[in-house]
Amino acid sequence: MAPIQAVLVSSPDEDLVASLTATLRDQWPVRTATTVQETETSLDESVTVVIFDPAFESLSVADLTAIVETSSPDAQLLQYGTSVNPTAETADAVLEQVAETETIRSTVDRLQRRVRYAKLLSRFYALARSRSERDTAVETEEPSTELAELKRELDELAAELDDEDIFDVALGQNNEDRR
Repeated sequence: MAPIQAVLVSSPDEDLVASLTATLRDQWPVRTATTVQETETSLDESVTVVIFDPAFESLSVADLTAIVETSSPDAQLLQYGTSVNPTAETADAVLEQVAETETIRSTVDRLQRRVRYAKLLSRFYALARSRSERDTAVETEEPSTELAELKRELDELAAELDDEDIFDVALGQNNEDRR
């Protein structure tokens, strides 16, 4: 079973933060931030989805991206709401503020799966590389079992993701587009 990862809701609008927290807290641990400093201190490796409000004038998307890459390198960015500045290219997903509760939850769930898939895929490649460097079958028996288990988990996650998500993750584009 995959570990449950945290969601960070970052917005200067306390009502929006409260609404999104109420929507998500039954499924994920939710952290909240209404200032830039709170956003920075709330991020760590356990945060896998950052929901940000583009109306957060004191925090540009570029600044947020830099903060996330430093503190939560695997995190996916979900822009919640629209702005005059086109940030959709820097976000992994975009939802309008009128999005239905189920749409919000399913989008966060999809982004969580992308993170999990990326982590498993990285582990799979590292283990396969390590295995290929070993000489004897005895040394590779344990890694073979772990490889098979990782492949099974990857297949299960892939069945829940669309082709575009799988392709982006496999090419390492879940965070690289923001750099």
